[in-house]
Amino acid sequence: MGLTLTQVSSNLTGHRRQNVVDFVFDSSYPTGGEALTPEALGLSVVEYALVVESPDGYEFLYDRANEKLVAYVPGGNHKVKYVDGQNEGSDNTYDVTGVAVGDVLVEVVEYATKASIATQTDRTALFSITATDVVSGDGATNRTNNQLRIAWRAAKREVASTANLSAVNGRLVAVGY
Repeated sequence: MGLTLTQVSSNLTGHRRQNVVDFVFDSSYPTGGEALTPEALGLSVVEYALVVESPDGYEFLYDRANEKLVAYVPGGNHKVKYVDGQNEGSDNTYDVTGVAVGDVLVEVVEYATKASIATQTDRTALFSITATDVVSGDGATNRTNNQLRIAWRAAKREVASTANLSAVNGRLVAVGY
């Protein structure tokens, strides 16, 4: 079924038309977004479209190249996990449940002795998120007697395919000609 659209207003400024449109999603969101053509917005060409109102907590992006309205779940709060160090020569990965590719690695702090804050060193530049639930180190350091504090922030993610967004609505402004 796709999006249900209701035109709220249409204004002509110079050679540009500005259309304000309310939208409501249907009950099965498709990966990559809902089709939203310039014609559906009352235009021949969309120069840009901005969602200006969305009371349901989602974030939206108009993908001009693919003519779709894409829904995102906003990024989350910072999360922290402490992990025991290891000899990275044999295995440089750490199990960090909850981290995902695309999340932002905020910091990795190494404590020189487990459970001691006497010597802390910022090691963020040596680590990266390499897979779901996995943070990898540089692979060259023996951290066996140390502990790491790994902090990250969840990135925004596209709404899952087939999610029911039928209660989600918003307003967008489309500008074009």
